Amino acid sequence: MESLEIFPARLIKGHAPMLNEYKEDLVDYLYDFSSKNESSAASNIGGWQSNAFMYREPSFKPFRNWMWNTFEPYITKVAQSIEELGNNRPNLELYNVWFNINETDTFNMMHTHPHSVYSGVMWIKAPEDCGNLVLVDPSKHNVFGLVPTEYEFEPVEGNIVLFPSHVPHYVKPNNSDEDRISVSFNIILN
Repeated sequence: MESLEIFPARLIKGHAPMLNEYKEDLVDYLYDFSSKNESSAASNIGGWQSNAFMYREPSFKPFRNWMWNTFEPYITKVAQSIEELGNNRPNLELYNVWFNINETDTFNMMHTHPHSVYSGVMWIKAPEDCGNLVLVDPSKHNVFGLVPTEYEFEPVEGNIVLFPSHVPHYVKPNNSDEDRISVSFNIILN
């Protein structure tokens, strides 16, 4: 008898120590930018979400290299992971990047990221009890409650989580008195 694990969902988790060098300036920039620009409406219920190409704004230029240097090793790791599963190494590209400011009681409803291979989040400001990221097993309907079907990540400043874009996920409400600030991104095949 043989037990096989098929259709694995490979997640990548890490930490960006460089955030400490830029955090204060980035948070100030995001609050200023959000005060001058309307929120995009996507999965957010309350809070503010930038457009998905805000990183191309001329005013964001001072942070662009830092963002690339932070995310590039993760993009490389995703490509290596895909290659390890028996495929050729894909040419991946950071497609879009957006920022989220979630104040008290705001959250993100369940969603996926179509047209992307992997999606990710990095927490920039994460007070205690500010709302966990919850990943939901896409085959949840087939396991009838026999095994856990959700996996939670507690936000930690500088932590990064990447996951396959088809995995449903949501963010629990921010129960703290401070804002949770994160950056989200999608990786596509080029």
